[in-house]
Amino acid sequence: MIDHASLDVTSLDAGKLLPGVSIPMVVGETSIHAFRSFESLPVDGLSKAARTRLYRSFADVVRSLELIHGHKQACGHLTLRSFHNRGTPAEPSATLWIDPNAVYDVHAGDPDAMYLTEARLSHGRAAKPSDDWYAMGVVLAEIALGTSAVATIWQLGRQDGQFTEKLLKNLKRSRGSRAIKRTAIELIQRSQTDEIDAAKIANRIEGADKHSRLAWWSALLNAIGLVGIVVGAYAAKQQQHEHEQTLQALEGEVDRLAKRIEVLKGEAIARQAAPLPPPQPAVAPPPINQQAQARRRWVDQVAGRSLGEAIELAIDGSPQAWRTRLENVSVMQGQPQWRAFDTTLRLRVQRLVDEPWETSHYDIVVARIDALNEAHSRWSTWARSSKSLDQVKEQHALMASGRVKDFLGDWLAEAIEIRDFELSVREVRQATEGEQEKRSGPHVVGFETSSMSLSEKWTWPETAESEARIRLPVDEFRAGDTLRFWLQQDGTLWNSTVIDHTFSSPLLIWQLAKGLRLDDSASEYSVALETDRAYGPPVKLERIVSGKARPATVTDQPLGQKVIDPIDSLPL
Repeated sequence: MIDHASLDVTSLDAGKLLPGVSIPMVVGETSIHAFRSFESLPVDGLSKAARTRLYRSFADVVRSLELIHGHKQACGHLTLRSFHNRGTPAEPSATLWIDPNAVYDVHAGDPDAMYLTEARLSHGRAAKPSDDWYAMGVVLAEIALGTSAVATIWQLGRQDGQFTEKLLKNLKRSRGSRAIKRTAIELIQRSQTDEIDAAKIANRIEGADKHSRLAWWSALLNAIGLVGIVVGAYAAKQQQHEHEQTLQALEGEVDRLAKRIEVLKGEAIARQAAPLPPPQPAVAPPPINQQAQARRRWVDQVAGRSLGEAIELAIDGSPQAWRTRLENVSVMQGQPQWRAFDTTLRLRVQRLVDEPWETSHYDIVVARIDALNEAHSRWSTWARSSKSLDQVKEQHALMASGRVKDFLGDWLAEAIEIRDFELSVREVRQATEGEQEKRSGPHVVGFETSSMSLSEKWTWPETAESEARIRLPVDEFRAGDTLRFWLQQDGTLWNSTVIDHTFSSPLLIWQLAKGLRLDDSASEYSVALETDRAYGPPVKLERIVSGKARPATVTDQPLGQKVIDPIDSLPL
């Protein structure tokens, strides 16, 4: 974990940093910025002119960031999501938004880790100005190549530590704005040696398209000059003839205007002598288009509400097609859980609620929910399987590119990192009065992994009112390792083993987070193993019954004679 120290803004003048960097004018429980609220910066899908304008706005960011560096400070957490859009969605402009109250903890497997240099990821040192320039270079690379392309390069390059090299290679080979690629490459390369001339870079960004415009105007003026020479030579020969034709045309136009004046005078005299026409009845305005009226009512009364409220308010006076789209989304499997978990989906669903007449919004929401559900199904299959972690990663690499693979890649990258977690052992079934004496004595509980083992004495309470629970810390656990768990009764001469089980699933931590139950019917012992961490998709999908969503139920597994592995009864 890399703890980014908060930037001290007490010595900085908020006004001097605008518009490139925005720091709060008042710092407290609620930081107040010059802008009303933070607006995320759009990057993908921009026109060429909009992308050029967005790139030129980074000149202000460079100058303002240089002022911060002049105070011997660094931002330390510069990512694409930390940029505020002070322009419009169609023509964005970038402003670096700094919140000194925020605490940033970035893990090496997180997407934000791609904005950190390899030295900082490896040694966890404090941020320097060179780290800010490197991160800005990555942001400009996202503008030049697209966010999905850079994210793919990060997924491929972070495992072998070659992200920077692969990113520079793709920048040099891509077809895009040469100015943006050139600045991104220079910031990424020179940030390693602290040789950044901020003033030079800012001037270059501002004049990114000046040279092309000067060359175009120069060529145009040369062409105009050449045409002027030819036309002048021809005009000299025809000048006298043209003067004579012009004089004849003017004389004819004078005669025509004089006749027209006489006609107009006659018409005016006739109108004065004619009686006034009777008043015409008022013409009623055409009826307002029903579709436009329904849309205006929706914007005024429904937009901005939740999905359920929008469906209820759409009963009267709204097109059936709008309500159908909202109802179809509301009953999709896993929709409430994915919407709470996935920020992008939550925003898409709200966009669909606000503008249900746009078919594209509905298609995007359905496609994303389907992709999440499919990824969750594949993830649960991996969790149940006995394949090794290398086989799981190979299976992921062979999948076709798309959203399903991207979701699985993000979850898998988080799960395969080294984790320290807490294993909680809880007594599930209370003993009867006849069993109380047999089970009230001291116990020994423990586990063993490839890197450590631990055993502790555990005395269960003698009364049935209190629940027995013990927590065991597990350090340096790697995904794919086996974990052996045991529970023994502590005797005077020997220990009697009542539960002994070994787990070998590559995604064991995710299984433990679901709460695995181990039973032994012969000894009447039953415990639940849980963790304080949860990785992967933290959702419990729903089944749709009679148009309403309800949690999926699981058939209870019968107890066997020995330990039962309850992985088949996971709530998936």
